[in-house]
Amino acid sequence: MEVDLHTLYRLLRAVATRSNLIVYTQLSEQYEQQTGDWVDPHLGWRFPLVTIAQRCTGLCRLQHRPILSAIVINNPEGPSDLPGRPGLGFWGLRTGDGATLTPDRPSEDAWVAMCGAVYRQEWPAELDGLPPA
Repeated sequence: MEVDLHTLYRLLRAVATRSNLIVYTQLSEQYEQQTGDWVDPHLGWRFPLVTIAQRCTGLCRLQHRPILSAIVINNPEGPSDLPGRPGLGFWGLRTGDGATLTPDRPSEDAWVAMCGAVYRQEWPAELDGLPPA
């Protein structure tokens, strides 16, 4: 099963416009409610979220990096290397031409800044409304 990026974008946009975070398991539950398809919260989100992050590059400017996948986090109380923060697959992301999207290692300061940029960003209603990278 391939994740529908348009549905994923709409789910994340709704979370972002409320200035909230969403846990991977909650994202799986909401996605299943929308599509009827279950995505494994531990393994199934990495590549779809990377794709969403890469689609955000057209919005990036100096000191403004609204990487939408920054708001998807590990369970704050669960067993994780980074509880309450994005998983390790979020860090070290690059664009297709090799430009840095996220720092190579987890950075609290960078993550907080990205979340702030996500919350300040005016998100188009649909994924196809994002500017080209």
